[in-house]
Amino acid sequence: MENRCPALDTTGQDIHGEAARLRSLGPVRVELPGGVLAWSLNSYDHIKRVLTDPNVTKSARNHWPAFINGEIPPDWEMISWIAMDNMVTSYGKDHVRLRKLVGKAFTPRRTEAIRPRVVELTQMLIAGLEAAPRARSSTCAPPSPTRCPRCWLPTSSAWARPSAWRRRRSST
Repeated sequence: MENRCPALDTTGQDIHGEAARLRSLGPVRVELPGGVLAWSLNSYDHIKRVLTDPNVTKSARNHWPAFINGEIPPDWEMISWIAMDNMVTSYGKDHVRLRKLVGKAFTPRRTEAIRPRVVELTQMLIAGLEAAPRARSSTCAPPSPTRCPRCWLPTSSAWARPSAWRRRRSST
């Protein structure tokens, strides 16, 4: 039996099978693309324990020695997950400051005001999945217009349609 970390299948040929295999192993180190090692936490209890631990951070930029020491190349295919700088990955005082800024946008009143658009977008994404070929719908994540300011535009706007936005973005 080989004694090495499981390497994740970047082609996504059998996502469900791979997830089942990882769950059967429990918390385990895995090999990401480029030979980068990481932990795979795959049970609710383990994930909750890690995410609620005050000693754990999502800020790899500030706390991952391999990244800080330059061991992770800038062209690594997963670098955008690590190098991103936003409220979710911020830490400590920066996180509190940013959360206070956006918290006002997510009051109960504001959340109710945007509910119809969120429902509309959700229905659009589900319809897209239902229309997609089976193999594609099980291996591709749907686009996420709910994370982008354009999603609050009227549906008549070209910028509210993901395909138009992607074409515009790729041509710049």
